Amino acid sequence: MKTDTKISAKKSWAQALARPAAEFPLTQLFIKSGKIPAGLRGTLYRNGPARLERGGVAAGHWFDGDGAILAVHFTDAGAAAVYRYVQTAGYQAEEKADKFLYSNYGMTAPVPAWLRWTKSVKNAANTSVLALPDRLLALWEGGLPHSLDLQTLETQGTDDLGSLESGSSYSAHCKR
Repeated sequence: MKTDTKISAKKSWAQALARPAAEFPLTQLFIKSGKIPAGLRGTLYRNGPARLERGGVAAGHWFDGDGAILAVHFTDAGAAAVYRYVQTAGYQAEEKADKFLYSNYGMTAPVPAWLRWTKSVKNAANTSVLALPDRLLALWEGGLPHSLDLQTLETQGTDDLGSLESGSSYSAHCKR
């Protein structure tokens, strides 16, 4: 009975996230109920694993999903949002191949078990974000952050923060 519950639980999360969310450009949001508090200004950024399928194959674990960012901008004109995938090198390569190429946390890549840890891992940029005055950083525990435009969320590449060496990583769980 325990096995059936475990399988059902996996199927539940996999089904909920099977279809990748569609990116959308800056879009004005309409309030259906209530109102935005007077004086609320700024941007709410959310990052998480969003692309959990390639070529009909589900990711082995939700930690392996490619990062996507949602930004909700609160201005005098109301609220507007934009949603984009972080264009990491791994995301672009797997998008082109339409299959998993990397062996990350859930061991999704189709390679023999004894070779899985010899394959490159993909910086999924899916764990958290850090807003700096001039850029947004999409963070992942095993590599450099990816820099994005604060308004459009266009990926500008990896960011060594001016002092990290190639091959270094920056905590995805930083505290300010």
